[in-house]
Amino acid sequence: MAFSIFARHCGFAPRLCQPYRAQTKGKVERFIRYFGVTPAGNFDGHDILHVPHPDEKERAALAEARAKLYAARARRIAPARDDKILAGWNGLMISALALGGRVLDEPRFTTAAARAADFALTTMTSGDRLARSSKDGHIGPPGFLEDYAFLAAGLFDLFEASFDPRWLSEALRLVKETDDLFADAGRGGWFATSGSHETLLAREKPSYDGAIPSGTSVALLNALRAATFTGDDHWRAIADRAFGALRDRLARHPLGLAEALVALDYRTDAPREVAIVWSKQAGPGSAAPLLEVACRAFLPNKALAGLADGGTTETLAAVAPFLVGKRALGGRATAYVCERGKCQLPTADPKVLAQQLARARDY
Repeated sequence: MAFSIFARHCGFAPRLCQPYRAQTKGKVERFIRYFGVTPAGNFDGHDILHVPHPDEKERAALAEARAKLYAARARRIAPARDDKILAGWNGLMISALALGGRVLDEPRFTTAAARAADFALTTMTSGDRLARSSKDGHIGPPGFLEDYAFLAAGLFDLFEASFDPRWLSEALRLVKETDDLFADAGRGGWFATSGSHETLLAREKPSYDGAIPSGTSVALLNALRAATFTGDDHWRAIADRAFGALRDRLARHPLGLAEALVALDYRTDAPREVAIVWSKQAGPGSAAPLLEVACRAFLPNKALAGLADGGTTETLAAVAPFLVGKRALGGRATAYVCERGKCQLPTADPKVLAQQLARARDY
């Protein structure tokens, strides 16, 4: 089809147009190759354009062709689009951004996570209840178990990436509300819906981790993280009752509850409290070597906090008691690795901190 267009313009001057034909043919072949177009097609005999082998140089070279293709597509009726904002799915994204920001030392990821968290906590609320969804300034029905659990998990991760006390306080609040609203007081665990949702013949208790984890599995891990940050065994007891409710399913189909297995590993190990404290005068930059070690260490069963000596200590200690008494010794950034309040020797040496974390991981 492309060549028939050029033929109309070049029919009376074939020799003059020969180089143009060759150039055009090369562009078309390049486009076909980049977008994986084949004679057989890739869907019911037709081709759905895709990029089998991404190449930034090729993409840039085809900018003009892509613009023409987009202009042609824009003349069609656009498909319907679901653009509502879900609290739970944003919680998952907040976790991903916060973890990426922490491990890769990429502030823009952490900033994006904080913006999403602030939106969820301020815009997606009605009274004291988290909403399920938001669209065009209007919020949807009250949130379900997964909305509360996923957002709480994201806030825990965001605190460990930013050390902003707000996120830890909000995470702990949501963990409490999760239990208040969704707990099965008789058998342990949590229902998918709260008592204020529509009355159903039976209230489902999620017990399968698929493409995304179940609200039950994430709520389990949240309860255990709350126990580590606060030192309150009340949360461990709640987690234990939930494990009891899942016992048979975990025994028969463990791979169907992969995220719950992560929580089980957390419960059967001894979680560590890791605190990095720097002096106000030196600022957080002085703790960068220690923070790099702490943020990159693979130690899933831990609570991580960083703070300025004497600055936010009291604020954080109100929700994370293991921070009480932690100081930057000799004015140098200092790390503490503890287990239920019993700490290894504080250190200002990143190598020593790495060894302490490695011992905690291999214990």
